[in-house]
Amino acid sequence: MRPSMVVPIGVIVAVAIVFVVVAALSSAERADDVAVENERQLFSRALTNQGERVLRDIAAVATSEAAYRRIRVDFDSDWVQISVGLRLQSFFDHDFVFITDPSNNFLYASLGRRKWRAQYRADIRDATPAGQTARDNLVRIAQTEQRKGNEMIGAELGYRYVDSPIICDIPGGPEHRFRDYRPTTWPGARLPHVWLDDGTPIQDRISGGYTVLRLGGTRADTAGLEQAIKSRGAPVEVLDIPDNTVREVYQHDILLLRPDMHVVWRGNRLPDDVQEIAATATGH
Repeated sequence: MRPSMVVPIGVIVAVAIVFVVVAALSSAERADDVAVENERQLFSRALTNQGERVLRDIAAVATSEAAYRRIRVDFDSDWVQISVGLRLQSFFDHDFVFITDPSNNFLYASLGRRKWRAQYRADIRDATPAGQTARDNLVRIAQTEQRKGNEMIGAELGYRYVDSPIICDIPGGPEHRFRDYRPTTWPGARLPHVWLDDGTPIQDRISGGYTVLRLGGTRADTAGLEQAIKSRGAPVEVLDIPDNTVREVYQHDILLLRPDMHVVWRGNRLPDDVQEIAATATGH
């Protein structure tokens, strides 16, 4: 009887092993399917986020009145190169920029940094005439192309929010200039740097919250605005700066600054409804 019992037991064990293997393979296959789906979702999300970022970047340079006039109405290649191509490549780090007309014909295209980096040759380090020629050519092109990004101080220092819900926006405003910087306190602009009479920069006197700047010895009452901001749970500081130079540069007696030192509102006297300014500045 023993041998006859051994065979069924062996068969049962073998079958069990087969089921275990099949279950393991099925589980692994399901795990692979889950992993692939997760990767697909992550990749899809990354593409969506990148697409949204590109659209935001394009909107930052292509939705102004100047952009409409110099791209759509009367194409200005020099303006496009500086205000669109260079800004997207240097300020937003895009590799390729191109503009087409409504019929998808190319009006403008730029390779940006790739233009001079593409001049690299395998013999560029060689102490030979060919190596020297390769180095000279790369330097010549880089001197032009790289400077376009490094010299865009207007794009960096002159950046300002436009049509922002957290700024008391005023239609119009100074033209966005990317190669040179012109100080302005137009709502949305970054507060210009000014040296105070004691030799310190004004930014060193500003705390991390909202700031009400009172300039030129103004006696305007700003208590209502301060209280309106505090009532919304936001930190606010009042800073009196009597220095004449600051008043001359900023051209207004009162400025309200965001924590990132962008101007929310400016004027010589507060409006009757300071609650609206506070609500706009804090977002609620």
